[in-house]
Amino acid sequence: MPVEPDFLISFLNSSIESLEKSKETEINGIMPKEELLERLREKKNSMERMYLDNTERDADSSLSFSQSLGDKHSAPHQQEHRPHSPPHIKRLDSSKKSVSKPSTTTTTTSEDVVTTYREPSLKDSSSAAHSYNKSNGSLKGSNSLTRDIRGEEEEQAAAVDEDYAKQQTNGESGKDDKTLEKSETSDVVSDDPDVNGKGDFANSAENSQALDSEDSAAALQQQVKVALVQSGGLNAAYARPNRKVESSDVYQIVDAIRRNTNMSFDISCEALRVVLTSMEQLYNGAINPYLEAIAIHVTDKVDTPKELLGLTHDAKRLQYIFAQLADCKNDTQQRSWMVYEDEDDILQFLEELVEILNNADENICCYEMSCDQYQAMVNLVQYYQMETRWPIKRLLLKAFTAACHLDAIIVDILVTSVLPLEIVEDMKVQFSTMERLKELIKMLTIIFCLGQPMPVNHQDYLGLQFAEFLLETIESNNPENFIDLVITLILAFNLQFVDPVQNPIVEAMQTVPTVKAFTEKILLLLNREEDPVKLLKHPTNVMNSVLKMFIDVFSIKETAGLFYTTDNKVLIDIVVRQLSDLCVGNPLRRCYLELCRRIMRNTNYQEHQHRKQDFMKIFTRIFCEDTEVSAADQQLVREIANEFPQLFKA
Repeated sequence: MPVEPDFLISFLNSSIESLEKSKETEINGIMPKEELLERLREKKNSMERMYLDNTERDADSSLSFSQSLGDKHSAPHQQEHRPHSPPHIKRLDSSKKSVSKPSTTTTTTSEDVVTTYREPSLKDSSSAAHSYNKSNGSLKGSNSLTRDIRGEEEEQAAAVDEDYAKQQTNGESGKDDKTLEKSETSDVVSDDPDVNGKGDFANSAENSQALDSEDSAAALQQQVKVALVQSGGLNAAYARPNRKVESSDVYQIVDAIRRNTNMSFDISCEALRVVLTSMEQLYNGAINPYLEAIAIHVTDKVDTPKELLGLTHDAKRLQYIFAQLADCKNDTQQRSWMVYEDEDDILQFLEELVEILNNADENICCYEMSCDQYQAMVNLVQYYQMETRWPIKRLLLKAFTAACHLDAIIVDILVTSVLPLEIVEDMKVQFSTMERLKELIKMLTIIFCLGQPMPVNHQDYLGLQFAEFLLETIESNNPENFIDLVITLILAFNLQFVDPVQNPIVEAMQTVPTVKAFTEKILLLLNREEDPVKLLKHPTNVMNSVLKMFIDVFSIKETAGLFYTTDNKVLIDIVVRQLSDLCVGNPLRRCYLELCRRIMRNTNYQEHQHRKQDFMKIFTRIFCEDTEVSAADQQLVREIANEFPQLFKA
């Protein structure tokens, strides 16, 4: 229903008076009071000008208008109707307004024309404002007080004309004034359950006083605020989220993104961050409070709620896949022969397993793998031992690799299982197939890369012959990338041995025809300060694998003599550089000091004494350090000086 101009002016007057009485400088912290008053006064002046223009126009047409109606009622059966003058603006006559308790229905009579208008009550206005606050910044309902105050004057005039046209149509259809008044009044009453047909439509002065009273000030301010918000006068973003967004809520959003897009969990988190940032830019911060409630949980990696462990889609799929693969293992174990018709199903299970382990939330994966003391991984190892089909074994290797990246305990499980022995046997079978051999070498390197000790009985299979096989592979005419993989495996395997005398690699270096390619490669790695064995993110206390390899090789004269004098000098240059750069307390410094002692002990260093003065400066500096952490290094320097006094005389 359109708003009458005189009612809107009355409303604006009441609002202005209420705001002037208010002692607050700002209206609910949204807008300064003076600014809001200025806007309301401007709107009031605009409406008064429009009201005066319409009044003058009404004065010219009132006579012909009432005469036309009078003629029509005096000759109701006449078929011919005279043209009518333009309708006049219907005014809200204060002497004819009636007030009921919750809402007001006003009946205005201008000569023979009966119109009905319902004024919204304060309760309705409050409901409209409440509807705004509960709808994320958008207005709901059709209450006339929430209509756009800044609407064009022509739209209001057109609405009045439309109402008048409807009344004319009703008059021409044969309804008399009394019937029309009764019908329209009953319609209004039936729409409002609070009025309930009582017909109490009097005391308009009482209604005006209610609108202007102090008690209605808060409601009027809220009405003004709602109207200005809808018209763009206030920032609609002042509303805040109605409930707190928990971390578990955001986690489920990320999980839904992953489930529906097949993206990894980490990329799904990043996707949510990008969407939130883009929406903030798109709306110029208009919905910031709602975005911030979510964004606060995705500034870093989204935490995994404990209550969702075992309940997510990935968790359910892992449970199902582990159960199916356990059944496959049990079936194979019972019948001792392969059913090749099941290969496609097994491959499908393993492919999904690898995908989940690589892309799902690692906390979910670790939780499912650790259930029942990692029985699922033990089952997979046993299945690998029984399986002979390479496509299935290849996917099992990928699953083991992904599992090792997630949990260091799985590395310990694998290194103590039969898996290393099975891989070595497969390496002998698959030696002619380069790609398969690479897969096996990579898996065995991961198993040994953390330096966790293997069982003693494994050393019977992974001993001298295995070391000789690896060294001969390096010296053969193989692609360089393949040689690099084998060298990395040797470095990882060497972490298993503490005593160089019982080290099968050191022993094998003395039995194979040549190790030239091997010594050149590891010297290059030491100069670059690279450790190719650092394949997993898990922390470890093992020494740099390349540095340990040099310390073991230079522990005895036989293997130290495999390096040429030129290579030894290059090695000494590297040692001097590292000892000069490493700070106090760095554990690597002691390792380089130990390598220095073994070079001087087991090579022809006394003949060339390369970088002797640099060594003396380094030793003197270490002696002069006055810190507790330097005690071990100082003791080692003292031992070197005592062992080679002829080299370090003052």
